[in-house]
Amino acid sequence: MLDGIGGDDLFAGEFSHLTDLFLQRKIWKLLVQLQCASSLFSYSPYSMFFNYCLRPLIPRTVKSTLKEFLKPFHRNGSTSWINIAYVEKLGIKERLNVISNISKFPTKAQQEIYGILRLGWSANVAHIIEESYINCFGIESRRPF
Repeated sequence: MLDGIGGDDLFAGEFSHLTDLFLQRKIWKLLVQLQCASSLFSYSPYSMFFNYCLRPLIPRTVKSTLKEFLKPFHRNGSTSWINIAYVEKLGIKERLNVISNISKFPTKAQQEIYGILRLGWSANVAHIIEESYINCFGIESRRPF
């Protein structure tokens, strides 16, 4: 079986290149990218600037302090639609600790590409589902691309 799982992971990432442009002080290119991306994805350019240029630069200690401060507003430290027993059964907290210890790269975009390929949906969820499908029907899987 030839599948297309993971084929677009390199091209369908987030907007980390905006963070890189901001850090490199390429303001004109950043403004052009913000305008283009906001029109393509129906996001506000101001929201994109905050989420992808300013927010990634907030130190981790400040983020964790804010998270602890906001914890009482969530059920058991998570949003209300998450089944806590299932999360504990899967060991999500342990998996997230592994994710936070991934290799570091020179740019945010490179870091994101690594994260998508190594730790993203295709690497963890889609391939597990595909493997069970393959085993169920006894077929061979190939990934030529």
